[in-house]
Amino acid sequence: MLCAGAAAASAPGDAPDPRETGPRVRRLLEDQHVPQILEQLAAEAGQMAAGEAPPPPRDRELDWSARVRRAFAGQRLFESVVARAAEAYEPGPADAFARFFETPLGVEVLACEARALEPETPARFRAFLEEQAAQPLAEERAALVERLDEATGTSERTAAALVAIRASLRRAWLGDAAQRGPGERDLLETLRQVDAAQTRARLRVLSTQSALFTYRSLGTEELAELARFAESDAARWFYRTLNEAVGETVAEAAAAFESEIADLAPRPLP
Repeated sequence: MLCAGAAAASAPGDAPDPRETGPRVRRLLEDQHVPQILEQLAAEAGQMAAGEAPPPPRDRELDWSARVRRAFAGQRLFESVVARAAEAYEPGPADAFARFFETPLGVEVLACEARALEPETPARFRAFLEEQAAQPLAEERAALVERLDEATGTSERTAAALVAIRASLRRAWLGDAAQRGPGERDLLETLRQVDAAQTRARLRVLSTQSALFTYRSLGTEELAELARFAESDAARWFYRTLNEAVGETVAEAAAAFESEIADLAPRPLP
């Protein structure tokens, strides 16, 4: 997060120093666990590579999985997100956003999120879901985390990125776009739309479950305060900036990947 001293360094109306903006944005994103989030996205891309790979021997000819991992590498994505977010940097909202995470609740929220990124989390999450299945739904808490997801755009951002990556893999291994007929283009677009609808629905449910798990140590009023903060102007600026930067970064990486594969194997599959 940005420290209180950094907040004081930018008086209202002052233009941010470009030499300071990049490091500030990087620190802010790192404090919000964005590198780990992008590493998870990269891992998903790697898993998709197996499901959307060309049939042998063309997959080995293209070194398909390795190229997918490089194209969507988490650190590579993060550097692009930092650069794009720095272009949208606004000292006022950025400092207000950072100050929340210096409060006792903000510190605990970051600790909750850090624990959710630990290697033991998958097993803990499964146990949590089993416990929740045997209990009545905590409707008030579920409504609060749904508000949180709506304000942050977390499930929508993740779904859009996954759909874009999967669509890119399909286009890449099908070959030269210029030689596709209308039927093939229509099929690809239909697959993308179906994938988008299914992924969004799945991730909305997963996001609710994940947030209930991640913030399970917070009281209901603390969760309500977090939801109210996420709906504040400062938080909306941050999440809008982050989501747009991630979307643009993934789109650029996908286009570069398709171009790379096209240059290696410009001929369409027989």
